Amino acid sequence: MIPFVRPARADLARCLFSLFLAVGLSACATRRATIRDWAQDVTLSPEYGSQDGRLVRWARRPRVGVYRPSSLEVLEIEWVVSHLAKALVGTAGAPVLVGVDPPTETVDIEVHLLPAAELDGFARRHGFRYTPGSHGYFRMFWDEQWQLKRAYVMLARDEIRPASLRHYALEELTQCLGFAGDTPHFADSVFFSRGGSVGRARTLSPLDRQLLRFVYTRVSPGADRSTLLAAFDRHWPR
Repeated sequence: MIPFVRPARADLARCLFSLFLAVGLSACATRRATIRDWAQDVTLSPEYGSQDGRLVRWARRPRVGVYRPSSLEVLEIEWVVSHLAKALVGTAGAPVLVGVDPPTETVDIEVHLLPAAELDGFARRHGFRYTPGSHGYFRMFWDEQWQLKRAYVMLARDEIRPASLRHYALEELTQCLGFAGDTPHFADSVFFSRGGSVGRARTLSPLDRQLLRFVYTRVSPGADRSTLLAAFDRHWPR
């Protein structure tokens, strides 16, 4: 008969540590894979239009103009532009607000506060289609090098409550920087959308800020899916 030998406490502790380490590593790998999927959905899957699976972004700081705003609306747009500029400081994506009702030839991103009934007509006059029922809407235009050249934001002032204006402005302006896709991952993200539920983010989440800086420091305009994912695997913090 082989006598029963009770495991030493040190052996038991080592077994538990190995188990906890394996579980932790698995959870980290799962989260990283989710972030990887989220990043490519946001950058390569446009909400409207087609990018042909290519990343588009600005090659120089975009100038933002605000049109027909109230004093409260100006303050909210100023805050959003400043928030994005801080997240992207030192990069080509950091937007700069040039003023209220400036000549359109002096801006790159036009932000228009309009009654909902005027959104479709505005879109048609500027060469794009509007999806009825959207209270916030954006459209980007880029050149053959996948560099953004023009963008429009429309906000339905008679449908958006004052308390929600910052969220709508933040979402549409962030997407006009080249982040056009919505995803069901991370409810605190400005890009969140799941079924009929949309996000309510009033600030960029930590992951949002990390993605913005990653794109504007590690990825060139025109990058395809394989190039984007290679850059993610190489540069995204573990």
